[in-house]
Amino acid sequence: MALELSFVVGMIFGLLGAIMAFLIFYDEYRKHMLGRARLWKEALSGAAVTFCVFLLLSAILGYCVSRLLQ
Repeated sequence: MALELSFVVGMIFGLLGAIMAFLIFYDEYRKHMLGRARLWKEALSGAAVTFCVFLLLSAILGYCVSRLLQ
């Protein structure tokens, strides 16, 4: 139960974190005069990494909590 809940929470906060990371990366890379295609590529890759980190940390936390509740 705790593991499934942690994935849902991780996906929600991962999505929010990815959106914010995309906006931050996009704004910062726009200042460096990158081409539009590369700008989007870099911002999306940063957002993807952020989403994966949030989801992974949430899964690890959910696993630890489920082990403690047993």
